[in-house]
Amino acid sequence: MTPIIELGMTAKDTVTGFTGIVIAKYEYLYGCSHYFIQPKINDKRKIVEGQTLDEYQIEIIDTEKKCLPVYIMEVPIVELGVTAVDNLTGLVGVVMARYLFISGSVRYALQPEMEEGEEEYPKSFTCDGPHVEVIVNEDFKRSRNLCYHNGKYLSYICIFK
Repeated sequence: MTPIIELGMTAKDTVTGFTGIVIAKYEYLYGCSHYFIQPKINDKRKIVEGQTLDEYQIEIIDTEKKCLPVYIMEVPIVELGVTAVDNLTGLVGVVMARYLFISGSVRYALQPEMEEGEEEYPKSFTCDGPHVEVIVNEDFKRSRNLCYHNGKYLSYICIFK
């Protein structure tokens, strides 16, 4: 069983021994989660670059939170797998990842669909949480087989009575 990992805890990479504070959590559509670990300054008072680790590679060595997450603004959490728009840029895409930071900010990775005639898949785009809005118009939902039930968007055909 994977231990509960929370922002602010001290963690260790079980492979390399790299140790630091968990300052970010990255959640991806297909179920994996990664955490960004930031170590303290080294003996020469230099900042050491942090590392992103898979959740199964992390051992919590101290559950006391060294710094607590700060929630500056309340941003609704957007479910992974729904189609959303970044209201700042106008980009529309499927929400493929959610990034939660100890500063309280939330970012999302949107993956646009490939348009007819395009040769390459468009690159995903990361945007700030407050600008992301789920698209829920009926035509769009029907074209993607999206439906809303019990507070979640489901991406398969569903019939509720």
